[in-house]
Amino acid sequence: MILYSVILYVVMYCSGSYALSRFCQSQSYCVIGGQDSSTGDIIFTIQSAAQGWAAFGVGPSMFDSTMYVGYINSTNGITLSTRDSHSHTLPQYSSDQSAKLSHYEQMPTPSWAKIVFTVQRPAIGPAKSIDSSSTFLFAMSDIPPESIDSPSSPFSYHTIRGIIRTLDLTSPAFMPAPVAGTNATSNGTAPNDLTLVIMDSVSDNSVLPILPLPPGVTYESILRAHGIMMFVAWTISPAIGIFIARYMKDRLGVWWFRLHVFFMFFVTGLLTIAAIILVVLYKTPPHFTNGFHRSFGLAIAIVMIIQIILGVICDRMFSPNRTSIPIWDKLHWIFGRSLAVAGMINIITGMSMLQSIGYVVTVGTKAGYGVIVGCILIGFIVAEVMLGQIHHGKIAPPELNDKTPEKSVF
Repeated sequence: MILYSVILYVVMYCSGSYALSRFCQSQSYCVIGGQDSSTGDIIFTIQSAAQGWAAFGVGPSMFDSTMYVGYINSTNGITLSTRDSHSHTLPQYSSDQSAKLSHYEQMPTPSWAKIVFTVQRPAIGPAKSIDSSSTFLFAMSDIPPESIDSPSSPFSYHTIRGIIRTLDLTSPAFMPAPVAGTNATSNGTAPNDLTLVIMDSVSDNSVLPILPLPPGVTYESILRAHGIMMFVAWTISPAIGIFIARYMKDRLGVWWFRLHVFFMFFVTGLLTIAAIILVVLYKTPPHFTNGFHRSFGLAIAIVMIIQIILGVICDRMFSPNRTSIPIWDKLHWIFGRSLAVAGMINIITGMSMLQSIGYVVTVGTKAGYGVIVGCILIGFIVAEVMLGQIHHGKIAPPELNDKTPEKSVF
């Protein structure tokens, strides 16, 4: 491989040309680069249509990669941040900041590019090494980091991301590239006596959301809308629906059932489906993996469907003359209570995940949610002591049955 690179470099140099490898994702993101044959360093240029930040990663996935994140700072230059990524959360600021911005501009900047910067780094070093078989990642967002002048600033979740499997940044190239500091911008030009040879690569696994974000809408607002919908669906609605079914049968008559169906099916059920669809439409895949909140949420949604089916069975199989509580009724109770608790827990994990990917969840939001859950628990304790569970129908021998629901402490 080394001999091949040397021969290729000599041929290109003698013929007045040099080679760079390039990958582009339509008119939104491009990376172009190669290996400086004089120093052995890898030099690559990022061109992104994003207005917040753009990143290029070395590694097969976010579970094992080194990320180079660039964003426009207060001097209209570029802040470069090297990050270590070991999970699908915010990549952490790396102790290895040896990668530097370069003045060398490897090709003209396209008109659609908003963030453009060139990085120079060793091919082999503390960071993930780069060879001809390396897999790369790309990501971008229109939301700037919290502190645009700080390389360690938190930044928001990506709106577009992808995997690059066919880019070769070890392509030998003649690159006299001076190194600049953290706030530098690319302003150099390629040698005018050499001909640039571009070797295009095509991503075989780039990932985009099903729908682009509407104008003026951020991915953060999508996630917060999802959270509000799930809060109503899995904290407010189940509390009301279960309270009515357990304590209000004798006071509401037939309306207890209608209200229970409204809150548990139309509010919790349909709102859950709508909230899931909202994220699926605007989040880049994969969905329901890479995190406890997503997997647990999917499990809750599946069990919710089973619970709805059990509710229909309980209604259709109900007999006012029953002398005991059927097993499907007991299962409906157990599933309902378990789902309500699981839903509240997953709202907490959702807030934690929102923070882990760089968004702000205030202490007031967390405390407020705790107060609401506490009030719900107190309400149920008081109702259990003062009212007790009210069964629908008479749990007694048929000859003792009347049309009045029975109060029970069980």
